[in-house]
Amino acid sequence: MWFSLSKTTKIEKQKAKFLGIVLDNSLTWNSHVDHIVVRLSRVIYLLKRLMCCVTFEYVRTAYFAFFQSVLRYGLILWGNSRKINEIMVIQKKAIRVMAKVDNRTHCKPLFIKYRILTVINLYILDSVNYILAELPNLSVTNERHGYYTRTCTSLLLPQNRLAKTNNSHKYMSIKIYNKLSKNGSIKPDKLFKDNVHNFLLTNTFYSLEEFLEMPNINLKM
Repeated sequence: MWFSLSKTTKIEKQKAKFLGIVLDNSLTWNSHVDHIVVRLSRVIYLLKRLMCCVTFEYVRTAYFAFFQSVLRYGLILWGNSRKINEIMVIQKKAIRVMAKVDNRTHCKPLFIKYRILTVINLYILDSVNYILAELPNLSVTNERHGYYTRTCTSLLLPQNRLAKTNNSHKYMSIKIYNKLSKNGSIKPDKLFKDNVHNFLLTNTFYSLEEFLEMPNINLKM
């Protein structure tokens, strides 16, 4: 199987599955997202059947076991995919099924009501957890500069030549972490994790841009 980053290289589309992750020879996540959409569609059918015979709490438990577990597998790698909106669409469909509402119902209040994170929120959460585990290996801006700035304790973003690298999980995770860390300070403790989780439970995002463009994020520390 040949891999290429070039859009002009004419190579027959190929894909392979490795540890549950679908890779294609263009090094995009399109094939993996397509694979997930098929799996999640089957789970929605299961949720519809369950709604007829068990309580909502059992259905919600089934959602976490069969739907969210699929969403979260390897999410930190493919969560910034250009096709993530397709996952968002099918997730909203699942929420509407569980809420027994029609296809025009606004879903953000439902995500908050049922304490379910969108795929974007899950990606943000997993990115933060990844950075917290990697903190000993990362640098902050005041290690490079000899003077104080407003973001002097923010993590340094890698300097990359390729735009594709700027969409890598490490680059995006640092960017997300810097957005959430209070006044740029590093808080690698359980309290910080809990506050990020609670923030995401009460602030529903349908795209990463929506999160990154949020003007003020105040985590209760």
